[in-house]
Amino acid sequence: MSENENKFDISKHPLVVVVLAVAGTFGFSYQFVLPIMTAKMQNDVDKIPSYEKQIKEDKVKISELNKKLKQSESQLAITQNANLFTRDDPYPVGLGKIRIGDSIENLITIYGVESLEKKDGYWTIKNVNSIFNDITYYYN
Repeated sequence: MSENENKFDISKHPLVVVVLAVAGTFGFSYQFVLPIMTAKMQNDVDKIPSYEKQIKEDKVKISELNKKLKQSESQLAITQNANLFTRDDPYPVGLGKIRIGDSIENLITIYGVESLEKKDGYWTIKNVNSIFNDITYYYN
């Protein structure tokens, strides 16, 4: 009879071992892991007001810097455009690369094909100068 008792010992059954392992893992997690994760989340939640304050301060700084940038850009444009023309040169500074009488093909070599808009009788170049949005060259 003792052989039969050992043969059917329920504590060694694989299903019981699995159930006990799962229960032990759940108990360990409930006792140790979950409280640690809850405390970490609570700490993260407690930091939110300081993050919101920092975001508001950063937005104010960004708006101030944008204002300063716009002022600097307008001052730069004024100083760049103050001496747009030089003595004894009818072309604006930086735009004398192509002169009256030059071949229209020189536009391709100087400005490249991607910046040219070609039409019948004229070609337009976009955004080559800070003053002029586009420059049009007419040819025969």
